[in-house]
Amino acid sequence: SPHVKRHFMDIMEKKEYVHPIQKTSRQPNPQSFLVNRTESKIRANPPVLRFAKKLGVEFVPLESLLVQSDFVSLHAAVTSETKGLISETQLKQMKPDAYLINTGRGALVDEAALARALNDDGITGAAVDAFVEEPLPKEHPFRATKNLLLAPHQAAFSNETGRTVSSACAQAIVDLMHGKRPKMVLNPEVFDSPQLRAKLN
Repeated sequence: SPHVKRHFMDIMEKKEYVHPIQKTSRQPNPQSFLVNRTESKIRANPPVLRFAKKLGVEFVPLESLLVQSDFVSLHAAVTSETKGLISETQLKQMKPDAYLINTGRGALVDEAALARALNDDGITGAAVDAFVEEPLPKEHPFRATKNLLLAPHQAAFSNETGRTVSSACAQAIVDLMHGKRPKMVLNPEVFDSPQLRAKLN
């Protein structure tokens, strides 16, 4: 959400470019961000790269990020590369006083492994806003896991984001009515479909 970003020093503009981002210092120092993404992979988006450099972001391997982090925050989409990104192996690499935050997608994290890590004091705590199965089943181990904060996949919801989403939907309708392609379309290949009855610019 652009509104959440504004309050949390921004997390790199585009979810697909950032897997975990973390803060190595407990002080609010913008030089203390590490990102598990090689710089070459974001060169296709110069604004993101410029913003990263402005913040002093350092691109590092995942293992290096995990062993240094006080907080590991996940904001990635689920792809073949990111599914199961944080499993038992990665959790054991984290510091005992570290926290894991997942506001991306549930499948980024091995949920059973996270529950074990928390119950066995492998890490200090976690906050999770997205789950593999939603709504979270009543028998899910997370419901009995200590030091775990759960949210019903609504962490980004606010009056601001509600207005923004509503405005974007309305604008998409107006654009279609005027023969224009909406800006935010999940499956843009639909515009090439022979069944599309509208002629869009």
